[in-house]
Amino acid sequence: MISISITTYNRSRLLKRCLESVRRQSFSDYEVLILDDCSSDDTSEVVKEFTKDTRFRYIKYEKNLGWGDKVVNEAQNKGYYNGDFVWLFSDDEYMYGEDSLRLVAEALNKHKDTDFVAIDYGFAYEDIEAFDYGYNDPLPETFLYDELSQKQKEILSTKHKVIYSKEFLDRERPFFNGNFNSKNDVCCEVDYERLFKVAKMAYVSGAVQIFGITENARTKYLDFYNWIVATGQTSALADTKKECHRLLKLHYSSSYPLCLNAFFSWGGDGLADTLAEFYGRDDFSSVVRKFAQIYKDAFQDTLYEYYSKFNNMLPTLKERQEAIQNAKNIVLYPHTHYTKDIKKYLEAKGKNILFVADDYKEGYKRFDDVIGSEADLVFISSGHPRIVWNMLNKFKDSKIKVVTLLLKDESYK
Repeated sequence: MISISITTYNRSRLLKRCLESVRRQSFSDYEVLILDDCSSDDTSEVVKEFTKDTRFRYIKYEKNLGWGDKVVNEAQNKGYYNGDFVWLFSDDEYMYGEDSLRLVAEALNKHKDTDFVAIDYGFAYEDIEAFDYGYNDPLPETFLYDELSQKQKEILSTKHKVIYSKEFLDRERPFFNGNFNSKNDVCCEVDYERLFKVAKMAYVSGAVQIFGITENARTKYLDFYNWIVATGQTSALADTKKECHRLLKLHYSSSYPLCLNAFFSWGGDGLADTLAEFYGRDDFSSVVRKFAQIYKDAFQDTLYEYYSKFNNMLPTLKERQEAIQNAKNIVLYPHTHYTKDIKKYLEAKGKNILFVADDYKEGYKRFDDVIGSEADLVFISSGHPRIVWNMLNKFKDSKIKVVTLLLKDESYK
């Protein structure tokens, strides 16, 4: 049996979508644990429709733990999972199609000694589903990490890895780091590099988990303190100082797709250089927290100011839908791995796609071509906050209507 673990907090609408995706699966030997981190909305009422089925269990925590990893860790401590394998979800995620669960179950039945499983994933920007560049790239059915070629290791990094054997989950405790979980002020980022080295892995082609890119989820990544400490903890677990430095520079780089890195330079490269010098020291935990507080004090208000401007430039879902409905000629800009799926979505609505534009790739029309075209709508087809921010500013003096994958968070103050 597979235990499907769903962490939730005050997002009953999204939770219902996730639960419905499980209920429509063609495979039926599962249990669902709805782990409510002390919600104050109507979650307890919404789940009643599902808990009539005894496979669905609702567990409401007495106090809010604050982060999904803490909720899962507590579920492990309490022994809530009865299945041989555990498939982890947040409430804004869901199973794609009707056969994802069946495909995973068949693979696990065939390879019973699997420790954890890689599958494909996509993204849901409300009513638009888009799939990443690594979608459906093949891997062996079963493998050890050291057996993979460098190309296959790169493919593995594009897969979703949230299905664990219960024995492996209990033994390796990927959501617990003693140096950091002793304080509940940050989330625990999973150290996949460590897990790769000790796991028998499987890849299930055709099984897909969808991430919901919800508007209010962005606020999780606006906290300088949490991001610096949470990613610092993962980087500190690297095997070498060089690898620790690489991971720190990656997460604090302007190319990393978070709002925190999108709008202005806050000295992330310099922070990475400094923290790397503390690699291997017993006081790394306290050092990274001290630096995180310094950077939060210096830059948090500036980030909030930029983010507020950015958020106000984004359309609501209703505004995006109305703009698409009223448009005759649409340009997709820039070309991304989402372009194909957005084009399919728009054409299904009977819309004419004039062309795809990109300022940097060969063979595509440029910004000036867009401005001089018959387009009455530009769809910014990137989910990267920095790219979206830059492109919205390019069009701010244009008469052409612009919509985006990212939507306005109307709850943000």
